[in-house]
Amino acid sequence: GRAMDAGQLSQLEGFCHTLYNATSEVERAQAHQMLLPLVQNPACLPQLQFVLAHTSSPHALIFSATGLMKLITSHWLSVADQQKEDMRSFLFDYLAKNGPDLYRSAPMGVSPVIRLLCRVIKLAWLEGPQHQNVVERVEQFLQSSPLHWVLGLEIYTELTTDMQPSIGPSMSRFRRTALSFRDTTLPSIFTVSLKTLEQITSGQINIADKGEERRLLKQVLQLSCNCLSFDFMGNMPDETTDDQSTVNVPHTWGMLRDEGIPKLFFDLFSRTCNYQWPESAQLCLQCLVLLAALRRSFFQKEEDRTKLLASMM
Repeated sequence: GRAMDAGQLSQLEGFCHTLYNATSEVERAQAHQMLLPLVQNPACLPQLQFVLAHTSSPHALIFSATGLMKLITSHWLSVADQQKEDMRSFLFDYLAKNGPDLYRSAPMGVSPVIRLLCRVIKLAWLEGPQHQNVVERVEQFLQSSPLHWVLGLEIYTELTTDMQPSIGPSMSRFRRTALSFRDTTLPSIFTVSLKTLEQITSGQINIADKGEERRLLKQVLQLSCNCLSFDFMGNMPDETTDDQSTVNVPHTWGMLRDEGIPKLFFDLFSRTCNYQWPESAQLCLQCLVLLAALRRSFFQKEEDRTKLLASMM
């Protein structure tokens, strides 16, 4: 059958619980054996999606999200177009509805679902413009509660990570995907991250819960860092080369010529040091290092570059 009944769902939740928490290897191996077929056969996509939609067990949620991710990545060509559309809409709606509660009750369940959504977006990207309207969908998150905002930023952060072209299977398709994403969508995403940082420093965003503010700030700084360190040329540098010493942002990224940008990151650096948020402070410094490495030809005039570097001294 396509879906499951309540009995089958609770049985599967039991296996997932055992898989992640078993006290004995024998139990774990048994659970693994029961669950493995589900993540090997693309015909099981509907069942896994049913589990994701209906389970309240974090372990079953993580299992179904990672299982779906594995299946669609290996069997994308056998996924029907309608199924791709449905899965994408379903995941956006699921995160909008359940994301904030998950952050509070089972935060480890959020990222696997976001990773799955971003993989669906990436794999479908070149199949038509209807698969590329990410900014419109995420916009709805950014106009909602603080935790929805964090979710939207986490979707962008994961997407900018997954879109980085890398060496491996389907390399040329993913490189084309990355360069299209760079041109159509990355500038809007980076603009959102800068705007959010400006609103935080100016006090326009005031979040009562310091824990939520910390989470939001760390997420948006990570996103800024991802945008600036994107592989703009699609060179796919490997770990051994030091190609990444220059940041090759496209010429059209005029928002980076704004003189206030380095000051923004310095202000955030001192703010995060005062709050003793070391991860965020470190991300501020990483962004400043990336700004200092902007390619020379990005600047209209040499003195613009000198001005930028001087503002960092």
